[in-house]
Amino acid sequence: MVWEKVKSVLSNPELLLSEVKKQTEAEQSQVSVGTLEKEIRSLTRKMKGYAGQERRLMNVLRMEVATPDIVLDELNQMKKEREADEKILDSLTQTKENIDKMVDVEINLKELCARIIPDIDRCTNQDKKDAYTYLDLKVVATPDCVDIKGYLDPSAIKAESCVPMTEQSSRCLFSGKKASQ
Repeated sequence: MVWEKVKSVLSNPELLLSEVKKQTEAEQSQVSVGTLEKEIRSLTRKMKGYAGQERRLMNVLRMEVATPDIVLDELNQMKKEREADEKILDSLTQTKENIDKMVDVEINLKELCARIIPDIDRCTNQDKKDAYTYLDLKVVATPDCVDIKGYLDPSAIKAESCVPMTEQSSRCLFSGKKASQ
């Protein structure tokens, strides 16, 4: 069932690739890639500096240059700043990874479509596995429903939302829709 739906999507690669390209452009439009990398480098350097700041504050405490309360306040403030910087760095890193992934998906899907579309009915198990991976398919099957999520064109799934599994029951193919009995 899943492969039949994937075949219908891969048979119309222009639609699929335009969706992937649109998502890639949306990610890239949110940030400038050069600026993103520069911010990541800057925050990474800043993160490395926090250990030195802690050591300096501890030395101030040992030398009794400042009261323990002042040093603890500074340590707490630095901890808050470090946590905020870690969140920002994680977010920026995730955004960069998403952009890189989307570019890779687009390239891989183009190659896959060019390779298997001419003889899609005789493609290898590895080609099918690649298609599932590049389409980022998540399939969840329950007794009531088969849920397929990923870069599938929704119209390809809605066209045949319920596919009979046996003579006595049918299963739904999209987002938890109940099959009619």
